[in-house]
Amino acid sequence: MKHPIPYVLLLACSLTSCYSLKFRKDKQDIKWITRHQAFIRSLSDSAIALAGPKGKQIDFDTLADGKLKKDLSRLGYSVHVEYTSQFGSGDSIARQPVDSIVTFEQTGVLLGDRMLILDFSKQPRTYPDDFSDIGNYLFIQVAPKIYYYRRPVPMM
Repeated sequence: MKHPIPYVLLLACSLTSCYSLKFRKDKQDIKWITRHQAFIRSLSDSAIALAGPKGKQIDFDTLADGKLKKDLSRLGYSVHVEYTSQFGSGDSIARQPVDSIVTFEQTGVLLGDRMLILDFSKQPRTYPDDFSDIGNYLFIQVAPKIYYYRRPVPMM
């Protein structure tokens, strides 16, 4: 290899384009989430109903409703419903989840894992936005109880 400069320039340009691609996609996703909050909340209610009282990953192939299947797939490739505390302390709320989180996840090779997280906790909770390593990780509150999280694709 006589002239390494073209290879170094190519590597530098590809790394820069990866970061700009992530930032552009983050901006598009956050803008879309902000505009479609009611749609997202209604789909998360449907996901909670489909998951049942124990929570689970929702498999799109088993859904009979084609419209719901299409709408859920718009938000992610997989949907997880998790209850951190299944039952309340009183009889009046014993059949309803006290804390629930619905996660819509998408994965892209250059973009990493992008998650839309909806927090349905009965208790008010706050999480600080995290910009500490914005090239790789991003955690931001987009709307009340709606968060956007991006991380690198986990290696096996």
